Amino acid sequence: MPMQTLRALFRYIKQMHRATYLFLKASIIVSCICLIAATALHLAAYRTDGNPLTLIHLADELGQMPQAIFLLAAIGSACMEDMRPH
Repeated sequence: MPMQTLRALFRYIKQMHRATYLFLKASIIVSCICLIAATALHLAAYRTDGNPLTLIHLADELGQMPQAIFLLAAIGSACMEDMRPH
């Protein structure tokens, strides 16, 4: 069942408007950048001589940001697909 769902999803993505596709692609790229930055800050927090608490909190917030980005991208792409001319 999951493979059929993925195939249907990819088939739908291929039929999307180019602007919607680029919007989703950009949101995935930004989410990956946030996760990479969160990982780097988390690793850097334990290698500093000072107080690592600020870097850990920042890494935690950056780690939670992709969820919000994906939610907004899903809503935005659905609106863009509904508004496109057929």
